[in-house]
Amino acid sequence: MLRPARLLAPLVALFAYACDDTKDAATETGLLPGLSDEDGDGFADDEDCDDNDAAVNPGVEERCDGLDNDCDGEVDQDAVDATAAYTDGDGDGYGAGAPTLACELPDSMVTQDGDCDDEDAAFFPGATETDCADPNDYNCDGSVGFEDNDADGFPACLECDDGARAVNPLAAEVCDEIDNDCDGRVDADALDAERYHQDVDGDGFGDPDFYTDACAAPEGYTQDDGDCDDSRSAVNPDALELCDELDNDCDGEVDPSSAADAQTWYGDGDGDGVGVTRLAVQACVAPDGFVATTEDCDDGDDSAYPGAAEVCDEVDNDCDGEIDEDVQTAWYADLDGDGYGQDATALMACAAPTSLYVAAGGDCEDGADDVYPGAALGCDGLDHDCDGAIDNDDDLDGYSDEACGGDDCDDDDGAVTPESDGACALGVDCLSVLNAGRSTGDGVYTIDPDGAGVGVSPFDVVCDMTTDGGGWTQLADEDYSVDTCPGAWVKDSTLAICRRYTARGSAPAAEFDSLGVTYGEVRGALTAYQYASMNAFWYASGRTVEDLYVDGISITHGVSGARTHIWTYAVGMTLNGRYAYDCPDRGGNAAPSFVGASYSCDTGNTSTTTWGYQWYSTPAFSGDSFQRTLSASTDDAIEVRLMADEEASSLTYSEDVGVGAIELWVR
Repeated sequence: MLRPARLLAPLVALFAYACDDTKDAATETGLLPGLSDEDGDGFADDEDCDDNDAAVNPGVEERCDGLDNDCDGEVDQDAVDATAAYTDGDGDGYGAGAPTLACELPDSMVTQDGDCDDEDAAFFPGATETDCADPNDYNCDGSVGFEDNDADGFPACLECDDGARAVNPLAAEVCDEIDNDCDGRVDADALDAERYHQDVDGDGFGDPDFYTDACAAPEGYTQDDGDCDDSRSAVNPDALELCDELDNDCDGEVDPSSAADAQTWYGDGDGDGVGVTRLAVQACVAPDGFVATTEDCDDGDDSAYPGAAEVCDEVDNDCDGEIDEDVQTAWYADLDGDGYGQDATALMACAAPTSLYVAAGGDCEDGADDVYPGAALGCDGLDHDCDGAIDNDDDLDGYSDEACGGDDCDDDDGAVTPESDGACALGVDCLSVLNAGRSTGDGVYTIDPDGAGVGVSPFDVVCDMTTDGGGWTQLADEDYSVDTCPGAWVKDSTLAICRRYTARGSAPAAEFDSLGVTYGEVRGALTAYQYASMNAFWYASGRTVEDLYVDGISITHGVSGARTHIWTYAVGMTLNGRYAYDCPDRGGNAAPSFVGASYSCDTGNTSTTTWGYQWYSTPAFSGDSFQRTLSASTDDAIEVRLMADEEASSLTYSEDVGVGAIELWVR
């Protein structure tokens, strides 16, 4: 009530002043007479509680600064920047209950609320819950550590996501961008991680030796591990094999005959510069005796080749399929009077030699007047119409179909032909069985090397259909610990081997029949033993394949006086490498030219100091194998000779070699 009474007098004076026409300049301030506004804040000193401070007047907000900012007579009362404070009954730094606004925190009050038990200092937001068996909610989050919300067998305090059953410390880590096993790592060591191989050259194929397991391929890695040279992008399993001295397609072969740019070369036996197609080979480089041109009609006559001048010499000089053409006329003997003569009886002359000769050839059987070109077909295994194919012979194997009265038991397969005893062979050898698609893997097959209907009946052989492309026919597989020694070899029952055991300078032989199979490759292996100080190629100088050119085992084919070398197993003296008697690679004499590189050399004497007239217990060869491609195909038997220049007995300088086991294959 003091403020209105204090203002009454000034108002009366102001009213009187307003009625006075004699105003002076003081009325222009807008203040009543006797009042002032020293701080210029728009409030006269009669209501401004501090007229020297423009920030203090009834029109401002109260603030926490120790001043009565709004001139209400209260300092810091209801200040706009006052802090909300909560009672902290247990002194844990967190309060509870309704907040109190204050410029200064009273004792036992704090600015953090949320305490779910303000009478126990163990309860406050953020408190640690480490005991999974304690049912108290210490951290005031509405849950307790022992609860298993996702029913996965792990309480919340022991796992990283209690809302996902598949996430717990015993869960399997998988590639799903989740820390399944709660080890703090996402997708680490995932069970379904895949292996990725380093691909340095960027060709899409990785190095098998450098890899990592991950959920996704790292940059520069691929799942494929087939690259054999990760420094060359042009070398990988999908690359094209070329003649460039590289294994482009990573198949283990460098510049094989199957290279994309390999050339076809043809055998030129007569040296006339033109080869024959039947001896064609694919290679990056021409083998010896092979040329780039073909179509030679007689590779044994250097006067016959395409382009040669035709002369009257009963030779098809220009290889056009005709002999002495444009020089004489061909006449054919017609013995059965069917108007056709056999081409084989053709005589070149200017006129028919006699009345038996006719101008039409092509008769394939001149002893039967129902066999001639154009004759009616038959079912007797003959070519009645002389078209070069047996009549009613769908598979062109030379036998008519049994459906029309012939004797071919399978006229859809030309390699299955009937025999006199009714048996049908699958081929002439194991290779023909394989090439015809009749192979079912390694095992026993029926073959007929001399062809259907002639010679011996079909018989069974063992075929290797897998090694080096397959098609190998077995000629021998003998273990002399149980098998009888072949040929002139002598059985040593004590050692379970077949040995030479003959006089000085001898070479007893064993012959392994080819079974009639024509072959161009030979493969084999043997185990052998050494007696005394054998001399490898020491005595080879001037020798031929026919005599004692080696101390060891010689493998050849052909007849005596015309034998062809296949392989040699040479036996040296020791492993010393100090003697001309040793193997060539240990300083011994070199193999003769007809042996070349087609040999194996070893010794059973592993001592570096001791020679003795004894059987060495270590094999000179232990299942050592060889493989050789011959210069020409043959059906010769394969001869194996046990060689030494000295006799085997108790005499001084005795030598011998024994074979414990041998196997031979051809194709």
